[in-house]
Amino acid sequence: MLYVHLDTSGGLIACGFYQLKAAALAPLRDRMLDEPQEFAQVLQDLAAAGFSLSPDDKLTKMPRGYEAYSEHEYADYLKLKSLVAMVDLPRSVWLEGDPVDHIVAQALGCASLLEFGRAAQVQ
Repeated sequence: MLYVHLDTSGGLIACGFYQLKAAALAPLRDRMLDEPQEFAQVLQDLAAAGFSLSPDDKLTKMPRGYEAYSEHEYADYLKLKSLVAMVDLPRSVWLEGDPVDHIVAQALGCASLLEFGRAAQVQ
């Protein structure tokens, strides 16, 4: 998913998987555990594009069925209910710049996250 929000102060561009139910999150979480190198690459790709996964939509405890992974290197990511990377954009982007360039850059920067999630949902 790619989401673009415009308002009088600027807006934001976000991509990823937003507020998924536990059943939809399970394949993503399982893939993080089963293919940690693939998920590490997603995190590296996001960082290279200047993005990271938002920690905003997060459980306080490990999700049901994943309690045994509380010490795993990706434990904090397993707690996420949304796997979303977003960037706030100033008003000038919409008024003086080319917003399409920003949208394309965000989509390209998030491509590996979207591919990772889609592959997990297909399995």
